[in-house]
Amino acid sequence: MQTIDGEMAGGNKSLKIGTQSVEKSTGRTIPNNLKEQLAMEEVKANPQGKTPARIPPMSDTKNGWLAKDGWVKRVQNVNKIEIHYIENTRTGEKTDFKFIENTRTGEKTDFKFKD
Repeated sequence: MQTIDGEMAGGNKSLKIGTQSVEKSTGRTIPNNLKEQLAMEEVKANPQGKTPARIPPMSDTKNGWLAKDGWVKRVQNVNKIEIHYIENTRTGEKTDFKFIENTRTGEKTDFKFKD
């Protein structure tokens, strides 16, 4: 079986394995309900996320997403559903869309906050 890098609609990086494309992600991408599904669809169709000051610069060497190459983390909320993704400010590419649990409930996010 061969693995080929490709592009999905919306500029998301994906892996193509045989005839199946799998979006590259570092978090939860499967919605738990219709509200989450609609929120994810909206963010992918119209990404308007911001980068809060609490989020450190990109340093994901495993996936090659580094701040020095233009990658920034973005946060967008739709109907109280928090979605994180990354954007390359040089190329406009957006990828790694994922759901983030509410930190007030004690559930962890994937971002390491500054002390």
